[in-house]
Amino acid sequence: MKAKFIYCAVFTMMFSIHFTVAQEVKRNLDENVFFIVEVKIKPNQFDNFLKVAREMSEVVKSKEPGALNYEWTISPDSTMCYILERYATTEAAMVHMKVFQDEFADKFNEVVEMTGFTVYGKPDPELIEALGAAAKTSRVLVAGFAR
Repeated sequence: MKAKFIYCAVFTMMFSIHFTVAQEVKRNLDENVFFIVEVKIKPNQFDNFLKVAREMSEVVKSKEPGALNYEWTISPDSTMCYILERYATTEAAMVHMKVFQDEFADKFNEVVEMTGFTVYGKPDPELIEALGAAAKTSRVLVAGFAR
């Protein structure tokens, strides 16, 4: 009898933890905003590009707790860069946009040329307005999961 009670208690606790985690994952999917940015590295700017990328990454990491992913990758020929950005909420994405504008827009634009910008998730109207033309390419999640 005691073993059945312990088993039921453990099962109930595990189910409760699983359900809570599942709710948190769904909430995250509902609130997360992703940017995939594609840029062409300007000729003779690769070294400067690396400095800007590393500096921006450090600043985002230290000043933006709502930035969940901020990953820069380059093409094999080092001419293109693809930046994956994931923010916990629209508000976190807005913080990033302010930091970018205040600290990095000029440096960034000196070393790269924007070739693509896609927004994923459900950004608030305020973020869509702030993104301007970049928000024209957006995608809304209809199925999938995050762990």
